[in-house]
Amino acid sequence: MSARRHVAAAGLAALTWGASRLLAGSVTENVAPATGSLPLVIGIAWVALRLLVPLAVAGGAAAAWAAAAWATASPAATLALAAWVLSGLLAGQGLRAGWRGTLVLMAAATPLALAVFLAIGAAPPERMLEEAGRELVNAARSAAPAGDENAVARAEAAVGAAGKFIRQVWPALLALGLLLNAAVMTLVGRWVAMRAGATGERRAWPPAREWRIPFGVVWLLAVGIALVITRSPLTMRAGLNCAVLAAALCSVQGAAVAGGLLHGRVPGWGQGLLALLALLTMAPLVVTVAAVIGLMDQWVDFRRLAGGAERA
Repeated sequence: MSARRHVAAAGLAALTWGASRLLAGSVTENVAPATGSLPLVIGIAWVALRLLVPLAVAGGAAAAWAAAAWATASPAATLALAAWVLSGLLAGQGLRAGWRGTLVLMAAATPLALAVFLAIGAAPPERMLEEAGRELVNAARSAAPAGDENAVARAEAAVGAAGKFIRQVWPALLALGLLLNAAVMTLVGRWVAMRAGATGERRAWPPAREWRIPFGVVWLLAVGIALVITRSPLTMRAGLNCAVLAAALCSVQGAAVAGGLLHGRVPGWGQGLLALLALLTMAPLVVTVAAVIGLMDQWVDFRRLAGGAERA
């Protein structure tokens, strides 16, 4: 291993230990934060470490880290941190072994789910949603003109409706959050490792414009719609969560289709600016259209058709 990779691995190890100590100090009521910037930094560092050093070295470093964390932090903090360490190692191992992107993300998200469930057990989502709702209502009251009770009532009604919907689709939002964290951790960790001189990745990940979700997502959407139309409260809620999760994943493929069609015509920074403006001005419409395009792309393959038309 080159000196550059030695230095990078040592720096990443120091970074992850420092972030772990900061996170351990933020434990309240014996509950460690399951998500956030510091846990994400820890996961990114361990993805890069696994790509930079052999499995035996990474495993030994993780064991030493776990022993030190157990001796210096609370059990809640140690478990939450260990989930991110294991997630980073699994993502890095998947990249080294050439796993498909879907498998890498699922493997990375599984330990994170354990950390989130532990945090939810101590701080239920209902309590968090109620607190967030109260803060939003208070903010609306402060922003409303003096004596305008109608504005406050409208704000309270909007917050109540949004809270009710979020409670219904909380499992889908949780799954999406886990996958998003796993994706950011994996991609950024891989980028850091590549900049530090890592080699040995068996399967090069395609650029975002070539991403494609598994066809099984279409079946998840179909099952969700079928459960919703049963009109039974329990199955409707399960179906709504399946449909929301599948639609969100389809929107990712829709965004990839847009990137593929714009590639070579609009520079990368221009695509990012267009996406940001679209999300800021008409996010619901953009996400819906992207989901429809992503779903249609499972059969039509717009990027292949556009490539064929250009060659013709």
